[in-house]
Amino acid sequence: MGGDRVDFFVSHAAADRARAEWVAWQLADVGYTVELDVWGWAAGQNFVTAMSGALDRCDRGPGSGAGPGGREDQASG
Repeated sequence: MGGDRVDFFVSHAAADRARAEWVAWQLADVGYTVELDVWGWAAGQNFVTAMSGALDRCDRGPGSGAGPGGREDQASG
């Protein structure tokens, strides 16, 4: 995503890629600009640099729905 400002940066762990893509599509469908690594980061790009840049460019970053204990679909216990 170059250096353009975006409304949302959607960050995720590998296991949550499908959920992150769904969230990003929902935001984009209602007109927000979204940065999601699998949509715009080049293979081999430095992850730390890309993450830092994305955080600098975004206005908001939604939570994944998971609580501090981890994924929301895990049984608590």
